[in-house]
Amino acid sequence: MSPRLEHRRAQLWKPQRRLWEPQRRLWEPQRRLSRGRLLGRSGFWGLCLLFAALLGGCGDQAHTAAAWIESAAAAHAEADTALESAQVGQGRDALVRFLAEPIPADMATEDVRVVRQDAHWRLAEMALDEGEPVRALRHANGGLAEGRGRDVFTANLLVSRGRAREALNDPLRAASDYHEALQINDALLHELLDGVESE
Repeated sequence: MSPRLEHRRAQLWKPQRRLWEPQRRLWEPQRRLSRGRLLGRSGFWGLCLLFAALLGGCGDQAHTAAAWIESAAAAHAEADTALESAQVGQGRDALVRFLAEPIPADMATEDVRVVRQDAHWRLAEMALDEGEPVRALRHANGGLAEGRGRDVFTANLLVSRGRAREALNDPLRAASDYHEALQINDALLHELLDGVESE
């Protein structure tokens, strides 16, 4: 590994395996932030399901949006159960099926982005865990193609893509991904500290 790439990786925490259950501590400061803004995994999906329940009483279009959110939560739950039983293929299939579902026309663009990016990121991490960087790169690129934001969803995809590129012997572009993720991380950390100071 080149000294430059080693330096970039040393500046990052280790990538966590799951966005909502930190295991390899990449974004712990953002994870704390997410409890207030992104809410973390259980809070994020709990809020989504509450939102879905509220939409359920707002007509046919809203019901479609609610069903889509519920489907996303169900896919992640199925993936959790499958991975706990070492059934990686079954968990992967659940997420792939969700991504193939049509997107309700009335869903907000940013809501669609983060929900779909979350699924792409899990698929990329699963591929990396299986030693398949080409597939991981495809899923990471698919997630980033949904759009970008200064948030943990985009940052996690950048780190996954960096890891895939590193495994594919592309250290310069891997370093670029790590650097961009680090910039998002720093910005979120500053926002968190500014919020604490203002309280």
